Amino acid sequence: MSDDGAPVTELPQMWQFIYPLFNKKSEEEEEDDNEENEDDEGSVVSGRDKPNERPADYIKLSKKAPRLGQLIRFLNEMEEEEEMTAALLERDPVTQQTLLQWATLNGHHMLVEYLVKRLQRGAFGFDPEAMEVAIYNRWEEMRPELPTAAEVAAKQQQKDYERAQRSAQLNGDEDEDEENEEEPEPTPEDLVFEAVEEFHEQLGEGGVGVVKRIGELGVYIGARLRNGTKQGLGQSLFPNGDCYAGEYKLNQRDGTGVYAWAAMKGLCYCGQWQQNRRHGYGRMVYPDGSRYLGNWANNAKDGQGRYTYADGSSYDGMWVANQKHGHGVYRFTDGSSYVGTFYNNDFVSGEWQLANGTSRYVGNFEKDVPVGSGVFIHRCGEKAGAYLEEGTFQSGKWQPGAIKGSTKFVPHLELRAPRMKAQRVPLGFSADCNGHTTTDLVRAANYAPLRRWIDALTPTAEDPRRGVELKGIEVCALSYDGDGERLVELRVRPIVVDAEGKRLRGRGEETVLLKEPAARLFTLLESAAGSAAEPLVVLERALQFVSPDAEHLQHRLPVVEVTADGAVGGPFVRAVDGALSLSLWRAENTIDLVPPLRSNPAYTSARERVLLYAQHLHRDAIATITEKLQIASVDPAVCAYVAVPLSQVVDVSTDAITVIAAAAVLQRRAAQKLPQSTAPALRPPTPLVPPPLPRPDLQPLYDAKKVRDQEKEAE
Repeated sequence: MSDDGAPVTELPQMWQFIYPLFNKKSEEEEEDDNEENEDDEGSVVSGRDKPNERPADYIKLSKKAPRLGQLIRFLNEMEEEEEMTAALLERDPVTQQTLLQWATLNGHHMLVEYLVKRLQRGAFGFDPEAMEVAIYNRWEEMRPELPTAAEVAAKQQQKDYERAQRSAQLNGDEDEDEENEEEPEPTPEDLVFEAVEEFHEQLGEGGVGVVKRIGELGVYIGARLRNGTKQGLGQSLFPNGDCYAGEYKLNQRDGTGVYAWAAMKGLCYCGQWQQNRRHGYGRMVYPDGSRYLGNWANNAKDGQGRYTYADGSSYDGMWVANQKHGHGVYRFTDGSSYVGTFYNNDFVSGEWQLANGTSRYVGNFEKDVPVGSGVFIHRCGEKAGAYLEEGTFQSGKWQPGAIKGSTKFVPHLELRAPRMKAQRVPLGFSADCNGHTTTDLVRAANYAPLRRWIDALTPTAEDPRRGVELKGIEVCALSYDGDGERLVELRVRPIVVDAEGKRLRGRGEETVLLKEPAARLFTLLESAAGSAAEPLVVLERALQFVSPDAEHLQHRLPVVEVTADGAVGGPFVRAVDGALSLSLWRAENTIDLVPPLRSNPAYTSARERVLLYAQHLHRDAIATITEKLQIASVDPAVCAYVAVPLSQVVDVSTDAITVIAAAAVLQRRAAQKLPQSTAPALRPPTPLVPPPLPRPDLQPLYDAKKVRDQEKEAE
């Protein structure tokens, strides 16, 4: 809307590339306009020629793909930096967003990089004529010559000391002391305030305080709450020259935003934030030209992401705490690549694809050098076929072994086990695990729970079973997450021999389920204070596999994800938290209920912790909890969430951890050792807005008026 409230009829030229159809009408609208505007002489006035018109389907037209290529060419034609800076001051008349804010919120990272790289601060759209920006610029000019607060305090202290000395020498002569009294030492904000005389009238009596705030906190332009808290879309210019444009929540960068560092030109991050930290999905551009696009957690690269180095090489895979860790692909500039598993930035096992495209090597690596047993796969052309060359790398030299005339082979690797006699343990697929590739075996070899399980089996001097030795491991099954990239479960069969080399049967023939430590959430919901109703527990009802050939419906505590800072997440939290208006995700709202447990120690290595979330709900919320959980369940036939009375949990569930946790809650609750709540009580549900009263029928009035007008005309 314009300042006078009239509809916006024309966009600035720059924004016409963003909304290319803003001032255009659909063919149907033009036909309607042409029919309505035919005059007596048969001439037609085009709907586009009518002033102050805007298409009725603006929302639909505004969602058309922007013409970013034309926009960048338009900006490139502006050779002067001042001209382009002035153009970027023009905001979207509809949303009042700057171009940088629009590009950031809509995920156009290349446009963000172009604007920041070319203009730095100018890309953020700070009006240099605005009072706060002008005062900031004066601070920036004067800052190198301004005294620091410590220097001002030291000078003032010296003056006070000299005044005291003179007063003592004059024997208390007050008149003489008043004549020699000096003005206090001016502070940096006093000096800057004196230098901005043109704003004194606008600043008023609190001018020095405003100037001080700008010097200490910088400039913020954007949405605020009534108490002044930054909330919503805004942009900041910090005292050190850094800039941020994006979303705020309670004075913190939270949401989507772009941040540019002044000290390192070219360093820029555009993506998601959480409590002033890079957290979520985002893109970082570094001064040397390298880039990272992917997931972040607590200001560190964490999760799936792609890093492109300045020399053109790249890594695309998993990260943990800024290090390449997990499955990934590293591509070199010569065309060769590593495909496999990385551990703390080092490639440890997988496939080395040579640049010639006709050879590749599968095996283990140390410091990017092949070690131990491996196999070269050579392709000699479409007609000549291919062959395998098995062998061993010893001290960096290849010792060839048997040659096979086919590339169809069963993938196999060797695991390092320093404390074992064999030093390396063979790893391969079992006979009933077909269809998997070397990549799957590499992921299994570097699966952290497998490593920890091997360490637990490793005999030591104190272990009475030190005569038992692990001779090999067969992979029986692998389970991946929804994206098919991260291994979440691994079932293996160990091959164990005694001191005489005889294979141990029985337990050695059983499979072991390996997975990462998990967390369960015990959501205890009680009625408001004074109610005698029994508290409810939210359980997950889903199909559980008892064995490869059997399954049954199980009630159990839902599994959740816990981040490094203690925040709780996962599908259960995303589904239930909003449906019940809870705050499950807050780290401060959960506590550990019982020590880490194992549901079946004989067949799994996974320890599971149980977190308690306890809250008092209003009785109206308790009454509708069943319906709300049904809505929150995406596919009730496969997985549904149900509310079960606390005393009935041990009856409906056969899951060991769920039963143990419920028994612990009942026991501690009876002994009054359980917290009344871990989260603030939920306020009463907001009543529904009453529907509007039916609108009176005005048509009879119009009909009566029409009849009256006709009678008057007839008279």
